[in-house]
Amino acid sequence: MENDIILQFNNVFFTYDEETEETQSAEPHWAVKGVSLDVHKGDYIAVLGHNGSGKSTLAKLSNAILIPDKGQVLVNGIPTTDEDKTMEIRQHVGMVFQNPDNQIVATIVEEDVAFGPENLGLKPEKIRKRVDDALHAVGMYEFREKEPHKLSGGQKQRVAIAGIIAMQPECIVLDESTAMLDPKGRKEVMATIESLHNDLGMAVVTITHNMDEAVLADKVVVMEKGEILFSGTPREVFKNVEELRRVGLDVPQSTLLAMKLGLKDEVLTPEECAEAILKDWKK
Repeated sequence: MENDIILQFNNVFFTYDEETEETQSAEPHWAVKGVSLDVHKGDYIAVLGHNGSGKSTLAKLSNAILIPDKGQVLVNGIPTTDEDKTMEIRQHVGMVFQNPDNQIVATIVEEDVAFGPENLGLKPEKIRKRVDDALHAVGMYEFREKEPHKLSGGQKQRVAIAGIIAMQPECIVLDESTAMLDPKGRKEVMATIESLHNDLGMAVVTITHNMDEAVLADKVVVMEKGEILFSGTPREVFKNVEELRRVGLDVPQSTLLAMKLGLKDEVLTPEECAEAILKDWKK
């Protein structure tokens, strides 16, 4: 439905190249090229692609960190080119970056989470509630008086996510938010992301190169050379094994194992793989 679209890309082009007299007649190197994509309320979308495919540029275009050279990005119907509405746009679509140290600004956890709501000019009691609710949502309430630099990578990233939640966006965009984390930290953050989607009904767009994270999404978008190569459910997308490998991507480990074992069932997760092996063994 049109009226439940939070984030909309309409034939969007973006280049990092600066135009000079020498390059005016040449075709720009488009980091994002002709992308159209709608994000609806409650969506969970994973955007995949190797380095340089345009996926992180797409993330930065989503809340006016970058502005399109051609086409239009709309957030709740507001074009990101409207500089007077930048703060409003970022209230609707929040961004979490790869390195949480680049996003944490205060020396105490709860003060960091309060930073966004304070900039909105909210009353202290409302800020207090938003901070507490956000820290509870990411499982970091007991660390509210700690110093962020003493936390683990996964804990820092959950604090960064809490800071975005406290702004109460309808959509959260995560740009490689688990890439710098160890397995424990990655598991913590992924559990938080699933909770935001399942329990709070927040739309999630996660930029990732991790196939096992992508299978958790409702929709997977694969990018190559700035364009959308294909999109669909994880099951639909990960059928394209050879095409994914051609663009430098792989399939989930469970899918790969099932293929090597010659299992006919379509497998995405470890649980599905175990069931398929058991089913095949009983034959």
